[in-house]
Amino acid sequence: MLLVTKEDVYNYLNINLAEDLGVEGQANSTTVITEFLKEAQEDVANYISSHAFGGMTQTKRYFKSGRFDRILKRAILEQVRYVNANPDVRTNAGLMLQNGAIHRLTVDERVEASISPKAVEILSNAGLLYGGRA
Repeated sequence: MLLVTKEDVYNYLNINLAEDLGVEGQANSTTVITEFLKEAQEDVANYISSHAFGGMTQTKRYFKSGRFDRILKRAILEQVRYVNANPDVRTNAGLMLQNGAIHRLTVDERVEASISPKAVEILSNAGLLYGGRA
């Protein structure tokens, strides 16, 4: 189940996904938008999972409990905003231009670059990212 709808994206971020994704008026627009939102939700879930002591099992509980829906929805909306503003974040193939030189990103750097810093802040402040501290 997706926590964020295209209507949420429009109402909270003023982003028309059909227009921004180039599928407005096309027969497959609903599928494309749904897949885009699913990827944003999976980005957030995978990031939480990589920091959760219980991994994906614990993360799935966060999504199913309903207790964290408001926080997760805000994080997913920020991820949508981030990916929409930085469409190459998923396709940069581990390369980044830095100080005029091409820098090869490590796996950890790619993971960090692919998630919205604002989403990370929201999740961290809510205690959903295990940082090794009690």
